[in-house]
Amino acid sequence: MKRILIVAALFVCCLSLTSCADHTEVNDMNVVVGLGLDETKDGMTRVTAEFVNPQNSPISGGQGGSSGGSSKSKAYFIRDTTGPSLEDAIKQFDQILPHRMYMAHNTVVVFGATYLKHGIERAFDYLERNRYLRRNQMMIATTGSANRLLAAPTDPEPTNAFGLRALAEQAAATSPVMDSEQLHIIKQYLSPSHAPVLIWMDLDQKGRPMQKGVALLHGGKIVDYLDLPHAEGLFWLKGETHQIQVSVPCANHHKTTFRIVRSNTKVTAIQNPHHKLTFIVSLQGTAEIESFCSTELFDQTLYQRISQQVDTAVLDKMRQTMKTLQTDDVDAVQFAAQLYRHHPQLWRKLKGSWNQDFTHLPVSYHVHIQVERSGLIAQTPTRWLEDQGKPPRVQGGGAK
Repeated sequence: MKRILIVAALFVCCLSLTSCADHTEVNDMNVVVGLGLDETKDGMTRVTAEFVNPQNSPISGGQGGSSGGSSKSKAYFIRDTTGPSLEDAIKQFDQILPHRMYMAHNTVVVFGATYLKHGIERAFDYLERNRYLRRNQMMIATTGSANRLLAAPTDPEPTNAFGLRALAEQAAATSPVMDSEQLHIIKQYLSPSHAPVLIWMDLDQKGRPMQKGVALLHGGKIVDYLDLPHAEGLFWLKGETHQIQVSVPCANHHKTTFRIVRSNTKVTAIQNPHHKLTFIVSLQGTAEIESFCSTELFDQTLYQRISQQVDTAVLDKMRQTMKTLQTDDVDAVQFAAQLYRHHPQLWRKLKGSWNQDFTHLPVSYHVHIQVERSGLIAQTPTRWLEDQGKPPRVQGGGAK
């Protein structure tokens, strides 16, 4: 009896041990780190996959050569397949690769211009249901081919997909608008505004990926692209921002540059007695002077003037971006979500005509940026100008 109890106890302990469910060795896997989706002229889906090269990957102890080196020295390799749908194209990788795909480490999904044109929502169902794919993978839009962007070198990152993700994460640190994680995009897609915003990347003149701005979608289809200067207006319209530079022209053909350290935005929906809906956008923030073009003494009058200049610069960008959004009829500022959250009964009345109402919706702005410091470590040049107007200091203990 005692022996039976010992065996039973050992059996119970074995049940608590963890292991791989499919018993697949790492060497028998093709680890996917990036996916690119394009649509061919005949309506087929082309899937480009970036795999870790086990012989040269820095993770596996290989050489991990430059991402722009030869195919033998690269830390990755790229293959593509074509099928009538996303899942069919991915299934075909098993027919051209000796090892099966392992997608749990995928970091980015790049949507090409042709795929964006006909809607990316057809990919959402597969990306959400696949048990291996994680919801923190970055979704990136490009005006060219996803295949080309995914294959572009991202030195010093040895693996291109990791370089693309690093660029996306740097952009997201500036504003939540640039947050292109799958979970965030799906929430925007399912929100009352139905307007997801993806980070937009393209290749520069040297063929290297770079941040270009944001892609505006209505539903799952592309509507417009905003370059970074215009995207900043969307940053301030939607919420918190960090470390954004703003330049104001000067009379001497130079410019004063401010760095808005942080800002916060509050959006309020108000319905007046005549049942007319108005949105009020209130922004407050702090800024520092990066460079100053004026030789005037930095007194209170000049301080108030430059404070008004930075307020005006931010306000102009917000108005310009809002005009673009209303022209494109895409509620990327999520006003519908704000209305649904705070005035649900009013939203039910306007839900059916929101697309038409949004295009001529009145918006009021209140902007106040507090300029705090000049950014200099020691005395400012204006202090030196003030000293020039003073008599020289007496040397040797007084006048003789």
